[in-house]
Amino acid sequence: MLPSRSLTRISCLLLCNLLACVAEPEAGMSGSTGSTSMGVTSTGTEEAAASELVELSEVEPPVASAPVAAAVVADAWEAAEVEPPVAHWVAKRTTAVLAEPRWGAEIRGRMDMGAPFAIYEQVDGKGCSGAGWARVGALGFACLRDAEVSRREPRAQPPVAAGRVVPFIYAKARANAAGELLAPVPRYRSAASLAAGEAPVDWLQAHHQYAFIESRRVAGVGLILLDRNRRAVRADAMELERPSHFAGRELEARPVPGGVVAAWSAEAPTPVRVAPGVTAELSGQIAYHREIHVDPAPVRADGIDWYVLRGEGAPVGFVSEADIRRWIPAEPLADVRADETWIDVELSQQTLTLWRGAEPVFVTLISSGAGDHPTPRGIFRIWHKQALGDMRSLPGDVDSYTVEDVPWVQYFHRRFALHTAFWHNKFGRKRSHGCINLSPRDAARVFVATTPTMPPGWTFVYEHEEEAGTVVRIRKGTGPVVDRRRAIGDAPVAGEETAVDEEPNREASAGDDMAAP
Repeated sequence: MLPSRSLTRISCLLLCNLLACVAEPEAGMSGSTGSTSMGVTSTGTEEAAASELVELSEVEPPVASAPVAAAVVADAWEAAEVEPPVAHWVAKRTTAVLAEPRWGAEIRGRMDMGAPFAIYEQVDGKGCSGAGWARVGALGFACLRDAEVSRREPRAQPPVAAGRVVPFIYAKARANAAGELLAPVPRYRSAASLAAGEAPVDWLQAHHQYAFIESRRVAGVGLILLDRNRRAVRADAMELERPSHFAGRELEARPVPGGVVAAWSAEAPTPVRVAPGVTAELSGQIAYHREIHVDPAPVRADGIDWYVLRGEGAPVGFVSEADIRRWIPAEPLADVRADETWIDVELSQQTLTLWRGAEPVFVTLISSGAGDHPTPRGIFRIWHKQALGDMRSLPGDVDSYTVEDVPWVQYFHRRFALHTAFWHNKFGRKRSHGCINLSPRDAARVFVATTPTMPPGWTFVYEHEEEAGTVVRIRKGTGPVVDRRRAIGDAPVAGEETAVDEEPNREASAGDDMAAP
């Protein structure tokens, strides 16, 4: 029988899966694939798992700049490797990682079907037939009964093809402004089935983002998209997402000069005026999401704060507070170690900062909860990380949505998480249903910097007593916030009523992201 802590986690994830953001939880460990690695098909074989994204010149331009998300993640794991493994195995079904080599021990994480993982020693344990138990991390054990030796080394999850920023081709069926499908979109058993004119196996749903692993041209049909089960749809029936290439500022490489404030353009483009005021003559403009510097103190005109633009190569003049986002650091947390990484989110300016002790090291733009779905404020801790997670709206929600395989998901409070948003480029503006949206490159950057650490090959990981999750402070302005950290292993209970500072509590009705474009 599972201990109460594990049961609490499973119950919470089951409920969260119905309500909002979660990939297939531990309830699916009996053999469901969950959110499997890119290229894994329903066969679960190594050959199927090894398939890669093809280059998609027809549907997505290559990324011109580097490093992209794949390089960020791979470099971080290579630097973190401290103990050489004794062998590599591959999971033939979803495999739980437990705190002890026995069934019923606390769950530490999981590996998905088709994903190679490292073992560091085989150990004695209870209840596992076949090859028995193995230590798969510093403090985690897996039963090798449903795994086999692999020649492939584990990869940081989710794997991302070279030159890309996300692991899949994401697309939804073409729809009108109200989200109604322009035409029914059939899905076929395979490319050959589509080409042969066979009956479809099903039809795509409205308000649903689908993840595909490959595009292919088929004679007599044209470009098609294939999902991980090799099911095929016509590409011309789909609206393809084009993920943002925006990335934040590495403060150690690009420190902020003295006497100015770091900021970004938040309009496309941002107008610069020769004097403060909405009717003042234009002196130039700034490209969308460009890093800029402004004077700390604004000038008030026409009921608006205007900031003097500073820096070489920038137009001379003033920018409106509504058109930029400024970095507003606050006092660092008093209870973090000098070498401890932690996260600071400031909602009024839509920024996220990674700190190391009392030193900020990275800052970027986010999109937090909008309208009736505010992001909760307080001091939290990341309790659960997912390489990939399916997300969905609350049952009966007017803004219904389902999003497959959202990368780099980090839960910090109930169903609220930091994660990638590949469906918009509005970073710097409120956009979500409560979660904290990051660009793909930024989401990967933050994911590998936080604890609990996710070893290569793993797709889920939980905090535990030996490795607490990274602290997350979410504030508005520089005022104090409530410490809402829970005891490690105390899974949050959905539906509890807790006020969020002075704002009305709306958390119980908050789903997750995927606001309308």
